[in-house]
Amino acid sequence: MKTSEQGLDRHAAAGTPGTPWARFRARRAAAESPPPEIGDQVTTKTPHIALAAAGAALILSPLPAGTAIAAEKAPVISVMAFNVEQLPSITAVARTWGSDRRTERATAAAEVVRRENPDVVVLDEAFNKYAQAMREDLRKTYPHQSSLVGEHCGGKGNWTSYAGNCSNSPFVVNGGVTILSKYPVLESHQLVYRSADSKTSDYKSNKGAALVRLSVDGAPVWVAGTHLQADEESGSPIANTRKVRLEQLRELRAWASEKSGGRPVIVAGDLNVEYYAPDAGDGRAPTGAVSGDVAEADKALGGKLAPQNITQYTYDMVGNARAKLRDDAKGSYAKYRNRLDYIGYINGNGPAPTFTDGRVVSYDGLHKGGDPLAEIPSDHQPLVARVTTAP
Repeated sequence: MKTSEQGLDRHAAAGTPGTPWARFRARRAAAESPPPEIGDQVTTKTPHIALAAAGAALILSPLPAGTAIAAEKAPVISVMAFNVEQLPSITAVARTWGSDRRTERATAAAEVVRRENPDVVVLDEAFNKYAQAMREDLRKTYPHQSSLVGEHCGGKGNWTSYAGNCSNSPFVVNGGVTILSKYPVLESHQLVYRSADSKTSDYKSNKGAALVRLSVDGAPVWVAGTHLQADEESGSPIANTRKVRLEQLRELRAWASEKSGGRPVIVAGDLNVEYYAPDAGDGRAPTGAVSGDVAEADKALGGKLAPQNITQYTYDMVGNARAKLRDDAKGSYAKYRNRLDYIGYINGNGPAPTFTDGRVVSYDGLHKGGDPLAEIPSDHQPLVARVTTAP
């Protein structure tokens, strides 16, 4: 380098015996002198040995007291899973609920996100233009956003790769899943599930998952957002939809593990797995016992759906006015309260992420004296947690 050459020239020009350059020249002159005769006593080390010894001394010498070696910092991010109930009008169900008051509810949903201010937001059921407007409204805070899962089957959007069984049929809608992030997205991958129940409305959607690799203060963090197969009383038996969910979780695990190179992956979204076993004889009220479906789902995912013991409900037909709309005329779900939304992880090769401050977000403060069905953004409550991953 030019600066180094100038520095050597300055030392050489000075010619001062005590300068580093003068000492180096003296060592070099000694090295170039004739070798000693046999029998002569040699007391001076050759220059290369002296330099090696000096280097070893520097390595082995203890650091001065108070000197700290910087450790690699474990990335910490806050994550929100939020089903915003912005259904497409192509489905018959959206003509009765889910498609009503969409403008007001999208505005209310954006307010909830701003109030909580998470680092990463996984949106489910963000199917329509109202949800798109909400995403644009949040873009200043969340400039890094994935495309909608299943909106395009290849060649469009900002996906790094496409996988799965994506349909281009005009009668099949997108999957409604997207990820918003404050941190840069280095990769974004799309999976449309191959497993689907043809007797449910989910079959008319490119349901799947988004997977992103974030750069969190320079460290890689993998996050997957998804929305699994739902149960439908008028469609396929619950035993069938439960089987499809497990197959989808296995797909997610294999795909995400391959893309991440085996690193742990944070998984967030509406997984439609009931955390509590419901009592069919009592308006499907929660029994308090953890459903066996959770352990099965953990096994299929290769990780944990619920690493924290969060007792609040994310789907509450008792306390959420929009959720109450889903009850049938017989009141079969009059007491239905459960947890369907999760922030968990795929373990991969470990170590597993750690989770703190997990809680269900309240809609308190959103009621401003108007129609609660418009002021409440969704039939689901959002879920938030802080996640620490290995550096």
